[in-house]
Amino acid sequence: MYPIGSAALVRALRSISRNVGPTVRRAPVPSSCRAASKRGAVRFSTEGAAPKPAAASSPKPGAVAAGGGSGEVAKTDTPMTDVFFDNAGKIFIGFIVSIIAMVVRSTKGGTNKNSVRDEIENSSALDPFEIDDLRSANPTFDCASFLRIARVAAATFPHGDDVTYSDFVGVVLATLGEGGGAAVTLRNGHLLDRAVFAAGIVGPGAKRAPTVDLFGAEDATAEKYPLLLLLAALSMALGSATASPDERIAMLFECCQTIGGSISLDDGGSGRGEENGVSLASTIDMVGHLQSTCQLPSETQVVATDTKYPIQTHRVASPEDLVRAARKLFAENRGKEEAGEAAEEEDTGRTVLDFGEFAKILKSKHVCVWGECYFPKRKRGNGSG
Repeated sequence: MYPIGSAALVRALRSISRNVGPTVRRAPVPSSCRAASKRGAVRFSTEGAAPKPAAASSPKPGAVAAGGGSGEVAKTDTPMTDVFFDNAGKIFIGFIVSIIAMVVRSTKGGTNKNSVRDEIENSSALDPFEIDDLRSANPTFDCASFLRIARVAAATFPHGDDVTYSDFVGVVLATLGEGGGAAVTLRNGHLLDRAVFAAGIVGPGAKRAPTVDLFGAEDATAEKYPLLLLLAALSMALGSATASPDERIAMLFECCQTIGGSISLDDGGSGRGEENGVSLASTIDMVGHLQSTCQLPSETQVVATDTKYPIQTHRVASPEDLVRAARKLFAENRGKEEAGEAAEEEDTGRTVLDFGEFAKILKSKHVCVWGECYFPKRKRGNGSG
């Protein structure tokens, strides 16, 4: 056997290399895979390339994670839909529409209130400037003269509900002329005539139909009126320099006592400040006569109705509405728990008022005789008002 030299060995290796093929080099295995292979967690198939794993199906919307068994896919909640952002356009349009509807409703409600107020002003027989002219024209007509007329008229017309205007004027002139010989005539008396004749058309219990001419063919002077209405109209002539608003209210209070009867406060009044009072019915009648003789502002005579939708409507307030609203306001200001319906029931049940309550009603913002509610801080007794 011949020894193999180094040259023969090289040739033999080259021959083997040509027969086997090129040497295949394996890529180095990552250390993490080697560790997993040692634990037996990873197996490589000897049948060729391993198939790609199937894509995991996403969980159905709204599915809830169920069970805890092995191999189950955990189910999760889908996020809630954001209602605001998904409907932002609709919400914005609805908001704008609601604002427009509120503005339209408020505007139409105000228009309705103004139309009722304009109706009151257009039907008024006197305006405030004419009443001021009447007072300024009679500076000597004072409270003493007015009370003397009221007492004589009450004695002359004991029934008080069926007095003709001509008879009343005769009593007024005769009383003013006592001690002086000739009867005294009030200046600008035609304004009183107009107010009284108009009250016979538009006032409470009016019997005559409206006419274009208050002094037309129909003899308005023969119409019968309540004596309290005639005295309320006459109070407009009290001179501004001789009768303050509080003094005029005191005259009206005494008229209610003289015509309606003086009532002891022990019969149901508050017992504050006066020995005698007036009935609630007489107070309501006086407010009605002041309203029909144009001595209340038009603004306070407008009240809201129960019709609030789609538009708030308004109407002319009755004397009962004005007095009830004023007394309800007083009850609320006193902090009574019965304010509201209970306060109204209480006011209806208590039928006697003293002078303080009578004056508060007339000067309240719901009645506001001669516009007194517009001057709460004005000094009394200065002859204005």
